[in-house]
Amino acid sequence: LSQLMVFFRVEWLALDENEAQKLINDPVLAEYTHYLESSRSYKPYSLSEGQEQILSAKSVTGQSAWIRYFDETLGSATFRYAGKDKSEQEVLSLLHDPKREVRREAHLSLSDGFNKLSRSLTFIFNTLLADKATNDELRGYPSWIHARNLSNETDEITVNALVKAVTGHYEWAQRYYKLKSKLLGILCIGEKFMSEKFTDIDYKILEIISNHLTEALFNYELIENVEQKKRELNIKLLELETLFDIGVAISSVLDVNELAEDVLFRAIGVLNASRGMFIRQSDQSPILDILSMFNWGDSRFLLSKKIDVLNKINDGESGLILTSNDKTELQKKLKEDNLLVVPLRAKENLLGFMILCDKETRSGVEDFNELDLDILTSLSNQAAVAMDNAKLFKEITEAKQFNESILGSIATGVITINVLGEVDSVNKAGENILKMDKDSIINNHYMFLFEKDPDFL
Repeated sequence: LSQLMVFFRVEWLALDENEAQKLINDPVLAEYTHYLESSRSYKPYSLSEGQEQILSAKSVTGQSAWIRYFDETLGSATFRYAGKDKSEQEVLSLLHDPKREVRREAHLSLSDGFNKLSRSLTFIFNTLLADKATNDELRGYPSWIHARNLSNETDEITVNALVKAVTGHYEWAQRYYKLKSKLLGILCIGEKFMSEKFTDIDYKILEIISNHLTEALFNYELIENVEQKKRELNIKLLELETLFDIGVAISSVLDVNELAEDVLFRAIGVLNASRGMFIRQSDQSPILDILSMFNWGDSRFLLSKKIDVLNKINDGESGLILTSNDKTELQKKLKEDNLLVVPLRAKENLLGFMILCDKETRSGVEDFNELDLDILTSLSNQAAVAMDNAKLFKEITEAKQFNESILGSIATGVITINVLGEVDSVNKAGENILKMDKDSIINNHYMFLFEKDPDFL
């Protein structure tokens, strides 16, 4: 019958839009309005009558035949359960049995039965997919799901949003079942009075009670997780605020030794470490310069940048967490197991290292974690920039002192001015010539200094 009616669908979709709308609005056809209106959406993907006839005839031995073969395969399939062969529907119904062991055996029976049919079922599915892909290509559908969306009378944007929402939250179902298996266990009750047997109604009531208990426990766990996340966020916020305060504090320190001590004490305080050291790398020697140490007692260490862990960081490693499971040369040198080691880098240059030891908690010493590594890395980055600034300030100060020394040794008066014409330096001979002290000359405009000398101006 469908092959005989192909002409109607083709001619209906070929109608001009205005003519088609008149028929849709005709009261005589009110009973068929929805079909006539919805089928118009297929117009851009309609083929000629001859092509439609071929596709309709092919479907009998193509898609329809494979679907029928699929139904017959599953209809005749048997699944072994409790020593007996059962149909798919019989075993599926056991998945809702109140007894856990019955449900478990039903799952195993289905898995085993479908595994035996996997070769045939896979071939059927692949053939149906290939057939659909061919039809979609012939009709020019823009995507594999477009035909289904037209059939469901929905748009692709809505469907994509739904798919994205579902696929983006697969972990919710996984979390639910993990929580369920962790929290619930098995709900047990004793014998009934008068040694009566439990009935199906009893099992149903117990199932309802256990379902409510499941929801209550799951909701409780969710609330606990939210509270835990809230506490973690508050701690993280406090740590970020502390890092900001530290950054502000160390940015104004221009003495490297003072900077090293300040940064090390703050890092130990933030991460609850028991000991630590701040190390500077030298360009002239492989031996590292320990600028500051905390709580190591009288211990003295000779550390080289060639030590395994430090050499690895020197090659580009961001930072390392060492535990008692690691057996490195650095741990042997320091005689410590739990270490947190991060580089001090500024502008891709390795300036040194910061090492912390033993994270102390109320329950005792714990291994450092990734969050600790991130915090110390952030702090070390700020310290490295401050070290670089301190080094630059020192070089500028030394250069300025050198220039002032040279100017002071010249017998001729010398002054230097900036782009605004203001005096920014003067030597001793210049002060004598101008008969003014240095404070009266610096930062004044040269025209003010030589206003009584029109020849110079």
